[in-house]
Amino acid sequence: MKYYFLYLLTIVSACVPIQSNYTSSSYNSVNIDFTDKIYDNNIKTVQLYPTNNISDQTSPSVINILNDNLVLEFDEMVEDANTYNAKIYNCTANWKRSNVSAIEYLYEYNEFDIQEYEYSLDTDFPYVHYRFNVPKVKTSGNYLLVVYRNGNENEVILTKRFMVFENKLDIIPAQTINGLVNLSRKNQQIEFFVRYKNFPIDNPRESIKVQLRQNNRWDNLLHGIRPSFIREDVNELEYRFINNSDLFKGGNEFRFFDFRSIKYPGYRIKSIVRENNEYHVQVANDKMRADLAYSQYRDKNGKYFIFNQDFDNSASSSNYAKVNFFLSDKKMPSNAQIYLFGSLTNYELSPQYQLKHNENKKSYELEVLLKQGHYDYQYYYSNDSTDYNYIEGNYFETENEYEILVYYRPFGAKTDLLIGYKVL
Repeated sequence: MKYYFLYLLTIVSACVPIQSNYTSSSYNSVNIDFTDKIYDNNIKTVQLYPTNNISDQTSPSVINILNDNLVLEFDEMVEDANTYNAKIYNCTANWKRSNVSAIEYLYEYNEFDIQEYEYSLDTDFPYVHYRFNVPKVKTSGNYLLVVYRNGNENEVILTKRFMVFENKLDIIPAQTINGLVNLSRKNQQIEFFVRYKNFPIDNPRESIKVQLRQNNRWDNLLHGIRPSFIREDVNELEYRFINNSDLFKGGNEFRFFDFRSIKYPGYRIKSIVRENNEYHVQVANDKMRADLAYSQYRDKNGKYFIFNQDFDNSASSSNYAKVNFFLSDKKMPSNAQIYLFGSLTNYELSPQYQLKHNENKKSYELEVLLKQGHYDYQYYYSNDSTDYNYIEGNYFETENEYEILVYYRPFGAKTDLLIGYKVL
């Protein structure tokens, strides 16, 4: 009996770490942000996108639970491949780790091997390209994909958010997205109706959470939005806003450049020079646009896609180049803090994307290592938190992409379900 008790105690002790993987306290010890983030400087060009159409790379990481799939791709700037694993964690509507165990939202054990990779071919900067098909989940909601090295959860290299929705209700946009008359020259406002005729909801004011996202950004997400009217007799919520907190800055169309080829300069590429076995790409000179008249043209709302016009395989034959940005300092304050901004920077104000002032050239400049492709970008002015579009300008006419996300937490549930999703 004594030996049996010791054997049983050993088994129980061995199981404790496995159970702790599903607790918030254990996971928080890794010090991971529940955001889109790269933790290793050798990791580049992280993309998480649906696989259901040809324009996948520029689609947000949002999928229908019924028939869509996601793929993760990233490069590591090394010569030899490493061993990588992935985990998926369920999150609440406000991106906190939920208390839902993995067995409730996954069909498999929550540890996945990333086995698909290929080495770069004849590129100046050697790299290994990884590809991972994200496993399906059982329930709708918010999820965080975590990738770590050598089976060690403390060696996290990247985190990426994604959302899975199911259409349980109808989202009907109003006729216009313009805001109030006295503010509409610079702002945009989304108004809509949520109808839940075929999906019974108890206490919709408390159980429903609505969020609005502009151009797939997280930094200016509108959340905690309350309906202006609740019509329970017809199962309808009306969202019409009358205060400034529910406005989006109109912004401007994104600047962009095309270096899908390193042999022939594409649109807005000033020069491509090869020095010391490296390609140096100079983007056309930029200047402030806030004082110019609005000009509409077709952009990709801040996104980028990887493509190679010189060789067949864009994933492993595309070169990395040192891309140089040049912004005139005319009409800029002397202490301006300016960042390159867009999907290529994860919309983060990271030091590696801050432009440096060049007094001799009267400009702000930055050099970034980027993979061949087509890129949208803007300049973020961080001196004034109320007007980060000081350089780009704000125009109500700007064509932006908006997402309406409707979350629902049933009574007694541990997390939020994403029961409605609409793109405008």
